[in-house]
Amino acid sequence: MPSIQITGFLCSSFTLSACPSALPISASTTTISGKGPSITPRAPEITASASPAPNRWSDKVPSREMTKAEIQEFIDSFAKCAKLLQDAGVDGVEVHAVHEGYLLDQFTLHYVNKRTDEYGGSLENRYRFAAEIVKAIKAACGPDFPVSLRYSVVSKTKGFRQGALPGEDY
Repeated sequence: MPSIQITGFLCSSFTLSACPSALPISASTTTISGKGPSITPRAPEITASASPAPNRWSDKVPSREMTKAEIQEFIDSFAKCAKLLQDAGVDGVEVHAVHEGYLLDQFTLHYVNKRTDEYGGSLENRYRFAAEIVKAIKAACGPDFPVSLRYSVVSKTKGFRQGALPGEDY
């Protein structure tokens, strides 16, 4: 059987409501004139990224910095997914980390990743999240299970919501 590509969320940063451990942002149960419970309107969804930043798709939905626990949850999820695929007979996986502005790419981009911990700063630290995913997959599936990590060779972005055209500096 051929190998298969696995990826995180197909968005520029993950939405808290998609994360099982996420807490609600703004919801409360109230009683209005004794007529039973009602839910107050929720605030716009908050997304998470390498650092607090504008959202790639909308200036109305800012991103906050992912916690280390959330990063670990992603790492564990990739490993569990790869193990399920291996058990189903898949010969290998490719971790899809390309495309300017997607979550794993955000950790590598200096203009997005402003972290001061082990996931920010140096080039090695900015690639740590993706490297830990590969290591976790290898730990779950064994050293002989093929794992590739796919990145673009060059990021074609100048900044948030600003792609570069051929011949432009970025």
